[in-house]
Amino acid sequence: MRSSILAAAPRCLWALGLLTWLPDVAAAVTPNVNVVNFTPASGRYRLFAVDSADVGPAWEPYGHVLFHGERNSLSITAGDHTEWVVHSHTFADINVGVGLWGFMSLDVGLPVAMTMESDPDTTSVSPLSGGGLGDMVVRLRGTPLSSKGGGFGVGLSLGATIPTGDGDRFRGDPSAGLLANVVLDHQWSIVRLSANVGTRIRFESATFHTAEFGSELTFGLGTLVEVFDRRLGLAIEITGRTPFSDFMGSLESTSLEIMLGPRFWVVDGLALELGLGTGLIQGYGTPEFRFVTGVSWAPSIPVVTR
Repeated sequence: MRSSILAAAPRCLWALGLLTWLPDVAAAVTPNVNVVNFTPASGRYRLFAVDSADVGPAWEPYGHVLFHGERNSLSITAGDHTEWVVHSHTFADINVGVGLWGFMSLDVGLPVAMTMESDPDTTSVSPLSGGGLGDMVVRLRGTPLSSKGGGFGVGLSLGATIPTGDGDRFRGDPSAGLLANVVLDHQWSIVRLSANVGTRIRFESATFHTAEFGSELTFGLGTLVEVFDRRLGLAIEITGRTPFSDFMGSLESTSLEIMLGPRFWVVDGLALELGLGTGLIQGYGTPEFRFVTGVSWAPSIPVVTR
């Protein structure tokens, strides 16, 4: 009898701790919050989420339909017990845009959530499921210095997030936000190296459990190698983010992930692509596994001669 009581004691203590912790969680999930870290870049001059400096030709349309999904991107931990609140999340990202005056472009993107599932064993919050919308993104890009002919390039982008997403399913912020990005790249014949540094400004922060989602620094670095007369591109990139309120302060709030894969131009302007990735530092919203695949349309580019 005594051994049975001793065996049950740790479970009782864990349950008591969970009961005292649950009210905080319930209060935390009330605000809308968007934990989705991945927004596909748009147009011809890009990798997966990393932009390159150049934009498309004037008045030429471009767009994509990219399907991307993530596994185990948001968890709750109480003691030794961990539950995956976002066990899987799958989107169709729809983007359309147009080149402006040869040195600018404007595009609009809308992520449509197709599926979402919490861990079946989730008890700390009500298990989540179903599709819906994410936050719309409107973005204006410009190219002060082009690298189309080889050498260095500089790009700038300014955008806004519009709160169209389902915040109670972790894909919508409570208010609009601002996106700004500086792009530096260099083109060597068939190789392009691109670096991005920017910010995501949330005009209204949100809290979930112990995590605060506010304004943050974003960054990325990637390279693209194009072979077979530029019909096939091989890309690899590393992207990350960290909040200004806890700058590089913890592994929970800072994210870093890697993605790589091919892009094949079926005909001039029409491409099929595939990317696979994983979280190197799995902060809030960064998954254990990520994939992206789909089709894109973008005007063809001149061949680099040097």
